[in-house]
Amino acid sequence: MHTNDIATGFKLACQEVAAALRAQHRVIQLRGEPRTLRSANLDTFAVAIAAHPWPGAAFVAHWGRPEPWRALPRWPRHRLLCLAASSRHPPSLEAALAHCGTAIETDALESAIIAHDLAACRWLFETEGCDWKPEWQRERIPAVAGLAGSVPVCRWLWETVPQHELNVAGMFLSNLCYAGHSGVVEWVLEEVTGGLPHNRNNYSFWPAAAAAGGRLELLQQLASRFPFDPEGQNGVPVALADVAYGCPLAVLQRYYDPWGAAVGLLEKAGQKLHVLLCAAASPTPD
Repeated sequence: MHTNDIATGFKLACQEVAAALRAQHRVIQLRGEPRTLRSANLDTFAVAIAAHPWPGAAFVAHWGRPEPWRALPRWPRHRLLCLAASSRHPPSLEAALAHCGTAIETDALESAIIAHDLAACRWLFETEGCDWKPEWQRERIPAVAGLAGSVPVCRWLWETVPQHELNVAGMFLSNLCYAGHSGVVEWVLEEVTGGLPHNRNNYSFWPAAAAAGGRLELLQQLASRFPFDPEGQNGVPVALADVAYGCPLAVLQRYYDPWGAAVGLLEKAGQKLHVLLCAAASPTPD
């Protein structure tokens, strides 16, 4: 039984249980383990996520009034908002929004996206005006959405956010491929990319992202569907390096010539070193 269930339920079952557990389970946990995400370009960042089961009634009883919030600096207040955004408990999010007293930043929207909570996403973005202005934040939201892979959230973002801000062909679709959400990838390719500029440079991103994530079946599907364009690599064997990082040796050997040696991307020492360093950092056993 989770400690939150004991502290807010079982411990209060009767006087005998309360007396036996008086010195235990006195803390209600709000924060789950921070979700550390690695994106398709191998950047890492942490997203605050609520503990589950979420003690919704206890949260609203304590934080549903202004006094506790006043004692906290701005950053802890915003972190509490992020936890409420990922709690999947609307009254908790309502209480946090009413009393946090901070600008609604993209961290809160990221937490709601990771929780696959479309209602919370819409509330934060459409009703509360979640701030989404700096360039780096515009890249993180489509990256987080791609990694989470929630179809309802992805559809909502596509319908709500301008294409140039969502960066569909780049961050959004690449991270869907990296995380291996093949069903969502297929939906995006069929229903979304038809309205995108036909930039062949984007085609190499998608199978390469699948390779970096070790998604071998998706890599094979995308590689056969989108011909490799060496000019889109700008002289750097990026796609082959992604294969070296995320895939077993046999897969690297399969793509070594068509994505590297045979197309002039392994002629220089720097090109070879780039692939070698990615292979050395690979989490695969071989």
